[in-house]
Amino acid sequence: MASTYLTLSFAEVAEKTNLPVDSLENSLRDMVQTKAIKARINKKQNTVDFIGDEAENDDQLVSQRSFNMTRTVEQQNLRIVQLLARVKDANEKIRRTDDFTTSMAKRNLKKGDENNFDDE
Repeated sequence: MASTYLTLSFAEVAEKTNLPVDSLENSLRDMVQTKAIKARINKKQNTVDFIGDEAENDDQLVSQRSFNMTRTVEQQNLRIVQLLARVKDANEKIRRTDDFTTSMAKRNLKKGDENNFDDE
């Protein structure tokens, strides 16, 4: 559903636009019909409801643009999760290789030797 983000009286619109109040309704109707603005005119109350772009028509809950943006973000999030899983798998494979475990053992031995010298 489209939501109203601003309601103004004809007098307020006339004051802000410098249009005469008596011709304002016709001007607003023309702008709505040509889709220059999204608004609803309330003749009984002499007000105009300016409508947000959240939905392109009253049958939609979400605009197509918002839907497309959400879908794009979800696709990017899925790619990130898949990439993180691949990095985790690669990290585990590296940790299991002989070269890695040997280099880590040597580094730990070296740190142990340094600690032995510090104790003397």
